[in-house]
Amino acid sequence: ADEPAQRLALRAQRLDGALEALRGASRVTHGAKVPRALDAARQILAEEGGLELLHERIAALVEAGIFRGSDWDEPDRLVPALARQALTSPDSATVVIEVLSELRFLAIAEGSYTQRPLTPAAAHSHLVRVVALNLSILFGIAGEAERQQGERLAAIARRSLCFIVDRLGFEQVIDELIAEIWRILEQRPIRVEPVREMITQIARCLQDPAIDLGGSGRGAERLGSSLYGPIRACSED
Repeated sequence: ADEPAQRLALRAQRLDGALEALRGASRVTHGAKVPRALDAARQILAEEGGLELLHERIAALVEAGIFRGSDWDEPDRLVPALARQALTSPDSATVVIEVLSELRFLAIAEGSYTQRPLTPAAAHSHLVRVVALNLSILFGIAGEAERQQGERLAAIARRSLCFIVDRLGFEQVIDELIAEIWRILEQRPIRVEPVREMITQIARCLQDPAIDLGGSGRGAERLGSSLYGPIRACSED
């Protein structure tokens, strides 16, 4: 028998049991039942094929109330810039709930799940920004937070971003990201920190010989000077 597949199936059963308990919980007991479900999800995320399994079950997870009462309850109010803090957290429950939240965005973006008022386009845009702000996680460029987090959780965070990028298409993500940054720059934002962070992350990828941005690399290079040089819309003046 295929041992990893068997293990994944057993862990899926454990998750189903935890979700059943969550669905049956009262408002008072609900909060106490969530950790078991998150732990079951964490064990699944450690397995090959785990992300696919959770992605397929995201509707069941949401409807069982995995996000209820948490900061992740209303996806339309979530801010991409805050994902990094959760993905690099040393707390496994925080990492897992963030990954599940991104899988929910992915399902909405792909049209396999609906959660109003979030549109597929808005969900897609959110994911592109999350990936953009976490390219260092995606490519395993460890910072202090990742080092403190520990390898297992860091691997879960990285694999989840890889999964999302695979589903969305890497070059498309980078191209959209570059277009998004140009759009923001042309509005002459007062707060440039998030944009600078995105550009910095892309620049780090460009400098790494192991990372190939494909045809998107040229557009990314132009961005490097854009933050400090004239903005494109004004450069003909």
